Amino acid sequence: MAMSDRIAVIYRGEFVAILDAQTATIEEIGLLMAGGTHRE
Repeated sequence: MAMSDRIAVIYRGEFVAILDAQTATIEEIGLLMAGGTHRE
């Protein structure tokens, strides 16, 4: 995460979110990877 500007999360072969690496948390990324929804 320290080497990226953005983080794309894929679930079931589809992009579900593109997050800012400075504000994304491990918990948020894990939730999205497990099929959760993204809250803004």
